[in-house]
Amino acid sequence: MGKAIDYCASCGDRVSPADLEKGKAIAVQEKVYCPNCRSKAPQVPQNGSANGKTKGRTGSTGMFPSVRAGSPTTRSLPAVGASAQRVGHTSQRLPEFEEPPATQGPGKMPLIAGGAALVILLGAAILFFISNSKENALRDAEAKKQAEAKSAYEEFVMYGKERPEDPDGQLKLFADASRKCKGSEWSGKLNAERDDAERRKKSLEVRRERSGRLDGFRTRLTQTKDVPGLESLASDAKKFQQEMLQPGGDVDMSQQAASIALQAIAKKVQTVIDAAKEFEAQNSERHDEVIAKWSDALAACAEDERQVKLVQDRIKAAKERKEESAKRDWELAKVKVENARRAKKWGEAIEAIRAFTDSHKGSAIVDEATRLAWDIDADQKREDAARPPPDVKPPDPGMAAPKDWTVLFDDKTPGKWTARGAKAKWEVAGGVLTGANEVTAAAAALDKDSNGTSLYHIDRSYANYELEVDFTLVKGEVLFVAGLGGVNKDSPPAIPWRSKEVGNEASVLVGLDKPYVVSCKVTADAFTFKGNGIPEQGWRFAGSGDGKDRGAGVFGFALRPESEVRIRRIRIRAIQ
Repeated sequence: MGKAIDYCASCGDRVSPADLEKGKAIAVQEKVYCPNCRSKAPQVPQNGSANGKTKGRTGSTGMFPSVRAGSPTTRSLPAVGASAQRVGHTSQRLPEFEEPPATQGPGKMPLIAGGAALVILLGAAILFFISNSKENALRDAEAKKQAEAKSAYEEFVMYGKERPEDPDGQLKLFADASRKCKGSEWSGKLNAERDDAERRKKSLEVRRERSGRLDGFRTRLTQTKDVPGLESLASDAKKFQQEMLQPGGDVDMSQQAASIALQAIAKKVQTVIDAAKEFEAQNSERHDEVIAKWSDALAACAEDERQVKLVQDRIKAAKERKEESAKRDWELAKVKVENARRAKKWGEAIEAIRAFTDSHKGSAIVDEATRLAWDIDADQKREDAARPPPDVKPPDPGMAAPKDWTVLFDDKTPGKWTARGAKAKWEVAGGVLTGANEVTAAAAALDKDSNGTSLYHIDRSYANYELEVDFTLVKGEVLFVAGLGGVNKDSPPAIPWRSKEVGNEASVLVGLDKPYVVSCKVTADAFTFKGNGIPEQGWRFAGSGDGKDRGAGVFGFALRPESEVRIRRIRIRAIQ
């Protein structure tokens, strides 16, 4: 058998066989004491035991005697067949073996073993309890953390539902909620809700900006009273309306902007209509201006069909009143014209017709007045043709034009010219004489001397001559003036060269920025024009037939305000 395993009867620690052999540990009364508890062992007499018997030390269980190798213990055994009466002391020595527990008296080792087992079980139970308590504590802590995280998440979500217009307030809760949800299943959900709050915040900021613009439109609509301001408002509102129809816009705000634009248009139309009504009430006889005001209102009504019929009716009524007024005035003017015609006062008759047509432009009755003027002009020409030629004095030899063409200005011959009147630029550059009069109409009205007109004339007088002019009208109007310094000192003959017809005035119509070569013939009582693209036409001088040479004198070009002309060549010769 192996070596015995002994335990200290006092402390329960294991006692090594080496300590027993060396005497550090001892065995007394079938109990073993370790070196540390040796002093606690009971004292025994010198014969080896307290009751006079020698006890062997216990084994591993404390129940059987140990068998010590090398020193067997002997005992006497009775002889075979001996009676109960001890006859003799015949015996033999046999090695001592461990006796079963039944041969020995009840010892304390089982109690010790049971106690140890109980201690072990108790320790295990304590350890299990402690371990279980820690696990329970961890579970409780985790459950509490999850509960706090869930509560923080739900509080964050509930704030957003109850106050969707206050994402800033909701986002203020995020830091605390994020700390509570950290490491829990609610952390990701919380971040998603935070992102949603951020989006709502940005969306609300955009909406506030857009709402501010709408409020601005409404304020402008209330405060603006002039037509240009209302037109600008309508345009801005329409642009905002289109912007809100784009991706990321707002259909409701688009509709509000459209409503504001319509209100601005309606207000603009009403403003124009009110202005036309007021003007008509104060200037009922100024028919052309009244019609112009209502025509402006009609143009404004293009975006408001409800007012179109009203304005059209007002225009129609104004035109009817204009025609009625023109007819009344023509009946009065016609009496004056016929009286002058019978008296062969041709100039007076024509002047009366001109006064009427100038004040009733656009009226249908003007055509009748114009036809009468043509009839009177024909009467005058027939009478002039039947009259013997006037006794006109021959022109001063010093005014005679050269027989052949003579250049007065070209890119090589500048000639002698003088500028008078308004401050215009007459200069030669690149072989071209350019006249530019930048005086405005408003400034011309203040010019009492020349009415803003600039004159550029030759420095020598001519009579009975033909003039050829190569020119281009850039803008405005230039007049060809003859007889300067002659008998018509106050109002020398002048024919305008312009790009559009003005009333019934005598004029030569030319296109802008187109080159023309015009031949002008000036005689004692008339002059004529013809050229490329210009039909031949002529006019008599006022007062012609009185025997005076009204065409003799200096000639030149009068440049009206805001006009420009370029002349490349001028040459002269006597009429052939």
